[in-house]
Amino acid sequence: RHHARNRDPASPGTLLVIDRDGRWRRYFDPLGRGPRDALVPGIRFAVDLSQAEKWLDGELREGVVAVALAVDAGVHLADIERFLTLLEGRNDALSILVEGGDPRRAMDQWRIRELSRHPDLVVLGEGLAGFQAPLGACLVNASVRNPWLMTPSESYVRHVMTNFGFPLKIASEFLEDEIGGMLSPAQRNRLRRIAANPEQTYEAHLQFGNSGYARVARLHGFDARFYEARGVRSRLTLDGRASRDIVDCFVNVGTCPRGLNPLDVIDAVARAHDPAHDYWADLQGFVGAKTGFACAFPASSNVAAVEAALTLGLAAASHRRKLLCFTGGLGFTLLSAASSFDTVFDIFRKPFLPIHDATVFIDPQAPDAEELLEAQLRGGEIALVWFETIQVDANASRPLPTRLIAVINRCRAEGGYLVGVDETQTNLVTGKFLHSENLVESPDIVALGTALCDSLVPMGMALTTRAVAEAARKAAPKRLDELQSRAVHQLSAHVALNCLRDIYDRDLMGAARHAGARFKHALCELAQEFPLIQEVRGEGLLLTIELDLAGTDPFIERSFGYLLWGAMLRDPVHGVAVAVCPIHNNCIRFLPPLTITADEVAIIVANLRRALTAGVPGVIRDCADYCRSRGDERTAAFLASLNPEPTMPASRG
Repeated sequence: RHHARNRDPASPGTLLVIDRDGRWRRYFDPLGRGPRDALVPGIRFAVDLSQAEKWLDGELREGVVAVALAVDAGVHLADIERFLTLLEGRNDALSILVEGGDPRRAMDQWRIRELSRHPDLVVLGEGLAGFQAPLGACLVNASVRNPWLMTPSESYVRHVMTNFGFPLKIASEFLEDEIGGMLSPAQRNRLRRIAANPEQTYEAHLQFGNSGYARVARLHGFDARFYEARGVRSRLTLDGRASRDIVDCFVNVGTCPRGLNPLDVIDAVARAHDPAHDYWADLQGFVGAKTGFACAFPASSNVAAVEAALTLGLAAASHRRKLLCFTGGLGFTLLSAASSFDTVFDIFRKPFLPIHDATVFIDPQAPDAEELLEAQLRGGEIALVWFETIQVDANASRPLPTRLIAVINRCRAEGGYLVGVDETQTNLVTGKFLHSENLVESPDIVALGTALCDSLVPMGMALTTRAVAEAARKAAPKRLDELQSRAVHQLSAHVALNCLRDIYDRDLMGAARHAGARFKHALCELAQEFPLIQEVRGEGLLLTIELDLAGTDPFIERSFGYLLWGAMLRDPVHGVAVAVCPIHNNCIRFLPPLTITADEVAIIVANLRRALTAGVPGVIRDCADYCRSRGDERTAAFLASLNPEPTMPASRG
């Protein structure tokens, strides 16, 4: 859709999927409502190539932007060649091959390797790692002008917080065993250079990855190499400079509750893992005992957990269509975007429309939000209310006003809707297993995320009541079977079980509440001293500062968070890695593990104090000097041209 609308903004964006066994139809349209009213609208499904060919020559002659062929055991090489021939003369439609793989087939038997020509896009699933880890990839042909490699457009075509070293290492070793013999000496040498030289890594990102983000990272000084990560510490090195220890308050965007790479995983999980044991059943029992939820559905990521939760909620209340959400949520896929709308970010969502059109959005900051919410809830049309108690990504950790949560609780019996809570970024780090406890009365559905897995393996879960699971099964039995079984990964479950048991045994959530209170108090003291800090908010160790950049150059107002990010990382006394809020770039988020010590909090606060003392001019000067040291005189001159003369003291003192 995005590719087509770069040429023709009026393109209808129709997609055609050749889906022999109906798996993708059930994913995009679990209730069988058709292309207009599906959970992801605008997709047509053909059962075979003959039907697709008939449609493309007839009713779908115009407006189809891509045709995807889902490959399974019943699709033969001749079918794929015929598919590519069918699309060869249709310059307006991309060809997509979804290579599901088959654990019974060696990689040298994959259809993609046997083709006489390449499709425009190839989607690879778990077969990429030999079905040993949750992993996938989308390959884009070099002949296709790729609009998705620039942040934030690519946010709608990826699963965030899943790019972990462990599954990638599994995949690289599997690929080496399977197809390593095909690599030429020159290709092997290039791989070695990419592994050893940060400059070669950067060049590889420019050629094969998110080139826009690679340039942004270099501009702001985040193109360093991290290694030897342990707890809240990492080693960091820049090309030509000595490595040094930093406090890593980024820790994979808050998905490492016990810190980076906890060593107990080696003995407690890796060496003790029994492939015949059902760790998923153990994890279900553990989480059920802690939360009271009767049913748990596995997912392969934060985003997949949200997708499963939305599917379950809308299926369980299938007599209604409307989903109610709050602006300030963030979706990363076409399905999860059903719950996402942001006035700032929506310009980047438009190329991917249509998205689920039966979602009602309420602005939680609007003066009449309470009245609008109550009217919708009492109207008898809402199937599911879905929200975050703290809007982490898209609203810079703003808590949803408790008065709105009170309305949701109060109107529930009369309105007859289900209530679901997205806890993928609020569980554990806030000092509670579920942040929504004591806020939301008996939610029907909760989504949990990768924090369960020590950031080693991507994972998520959707928790439901038994009533929701049973009602959803009646409405969409095959989709429920897939949700219950397809994403079960026993190693992920084992890692999560070990992580959660240790968190409870050592009362790390209690420690997080105490450390978070000290940390927040120190940030509030800085806010009293430095007017640049406009607000401190958050709970537990999910903490955010908002900066007052009013009156600065528009580029600084939009990008200063990233400039501060780079300056704090390069701080000569002690570097600190933090997170910049993806939409509100004037907000810096601190996401340390539950194990952070008082000394480490003090290092972070001291680093931030030095940056605040330098003020906006000092931070920009630091970034300009950094660019100049890398030979980028053009960017250095641009930053220097923006540097304001200080008109007020950085400190109130």
